[in-house]
Amino acid sequence: VIDLSEEQEVKEALLAYSFLQIEGDQNYTMESLDDRVEAWLQATFSVTVDFEVRDALGKLRNLGLLHEEEGRLSVIPPKEALIRLDEIWDGLYDFED
Repeated sequence: VIDLSEEQEVKEALLAYSFLQIEGDQNYTMESLDDRVEAWLQATFSVTVDFEVRDALGKLRNLGLLHEEEGRLSVIPPKEALIRLDEIWDGLYDFED
C-alpha cells in the first residue's frame, strides 16, 4: 500500500509539471490547473479523479521546480529541472569517511 501511495504522489507531481510545461501559455492558476488535469483524466481514461493539486504543487515547490507569480503558475524548463533533480539526488546520501 505504501508503494502505491508513493507512486501516486509521483504521478501527481508529474502531471502538474507536464501540464504547466506543455501548456505553459495557459496562465494556469491552482484552480484552473486542477480543473484541466481532472478534465484530461476524464477524457483520456474515462475516470473521475479528485486531483490533489495542492499536494502536487507542494512537491514541485519543494523540489525548486515551481514558480508562482501573482497566482500564476509556471515551472522551470525540462533541462533545468533535470539538473536540479540530479543535484538533489546526488545530495541524498553524503557519506564522508
